Amino acid sequence: MNIGASAFQRALVVVVVVVVVVLAWSIIRRRTTVRVNPRKPLPGTSEPGITAGLVARASAALVTIDEAITTAGEELGFAQAQFGLEATTAFEASLTAANASVRRAFALRQQLDDTSPENELRVRASAIEILQICAEVRSELEARSHEFDEMRDLQARASALLDDLRRQVVDAGGQVQAARLTLSGLAASYAPAALASVAGYPEQVEQLVEGIGATVNAGRTALDAGDRAAAVAAVRSGQAALAHAMGLLDAVSQAGEHLATARSRLTTGIASLNQDVVDASVLAPVDVQVQVLAASAKATVEDAQRASVGGDPLAALRAVTRAQSELAAQLAPYREQAARATAARRQLSDSLGHVTAQIGGVAEYIDAQRGAVGPEARTRLTEATRHAQRAEDLAGTDPVAALSEVRQAERLVGSAQSLAQQDAAGFDRLPRDRAGAGPGAAGGVVLGGILVDQLLRGHGHGHGHGRGFGGFGSGGC
Repeated sequence: MNIGASAFQRALVVVVVVVVVVLAWSIIRRRTTVRVNPRKPLPGTSEPGITAGLVARASAALVTIDEAITTAGEELGFAQAQFGLEATTAFEASLTAANASVRRAFALRQQLDDTSPENELRVRASAIEILQICAEVRSELEARSHEFDEMRDLQARASALLDDLRRQVVDAGGQVQAARLTLSGLAASYAPAALASVAGYPEQVEQLVEGIGATVNAGRTALDAGDRAAAVAAVRSGQAALAHAMGLLDAVSQAGEHLATARSRLTTGIASLNQDVVDASVLAPVDVQVQVLAASAKATVEDAQRASVGGDPLAALRAVTRAQSELAAQLAPYREQAARATAARRQLSDSLGHVTAQIGGVAEYIDAQRGAVGPEARTRLTEATRHAQRAEDLAGTDPVAALSEVRQAERLVGSAQSLAQQDAAGFDRLPRDRAGAGPGAAGGVVLGGILVDQLLRGHGHGHGHGRGFGGFGSGGC
């Protein structure tokens, strides 16, 4: 019994714990779950708690950035003493702008105190603007502070940087002769004009190397005198000049590749421009402006062909590209028209054959029901036949217009078919509708006319079905 009671008590405790946990979880969930009530605004629109949170964040950010401004001012003073006034001009300008922005943010904060709490939209807008101002100021100050860190690093490594710069300058000077040899080799394959942009680069590199050497010497002298700021300035100046010199050497080394690429592109451009000239003679033979441009393009092609061997392919490629652009712009409407004609020609054959067959079928139907079909259907069929004949006449010279005629014929023959079927259906109902009519009724007259016509034609109405685009044949009306 004691064992059973003990087990029961333990089970009871477990059940109680589970119930407590479930209840606690339910309470927490109810507190953290947003209930959507259609009569209440959604969260983030007009809940006072959201607005208060924004104001609190804006206030905290404003305090933080105000302290950051003070710290930045102190850092500026140290930097001016360490690097000099000239090196800290940008930071000073950023700090001045930051102070103005923070004053604006404080003015907005004052407006928050003066604004009625009921005007939540205005309060939120001001709080958000304060947060944006603080973020922008913080980003700018951090960037400027990072520049000072870099300058301090440069000062610490000024001696090593000057040594590296001297080695790099020696290497650059050693590449000048190789650049001259490269230009001499290119001069054997290309005109002087093709190399004019890079011909003077070796001499410029020599001058830069000489100037960088003097800068390195000045930096070393400043470093020996304890003026690390001047040494860093020399390092930066020398590095910039060295980058320029290396860029000039790279341009010389790449000149051959650029000229070879231009020559290859020139071959393609000449072929394309020649095709444009051919298109001009085919598509716009009487357009004076097009023909003038085509003549100019021919001359450009001749010049480019001469320049492709021993000339200036870069200049020739520019001329070909310009001529092609001008001629293509004038040919564009004609090419669009030709494209439409090609597309229309592809559609025309099938469409014309289809509408011709449809016209023949409707004509046979009207012939078979000629006593019942009225003038409206016959008129539509006649017009459809006329448009189809017009399409056939235009097919060889103006496929776009011919296709338009086919579309009209399709619409008309469809209408003719519908009207003819309606007339025939109405005629079939006519005897029942006029059951009491005498022998002179309209239905009897029409039926009699059909029978008489059949007798006169001797049942040989097979020839009446063959219709061209000219009309309905002997029984069409």
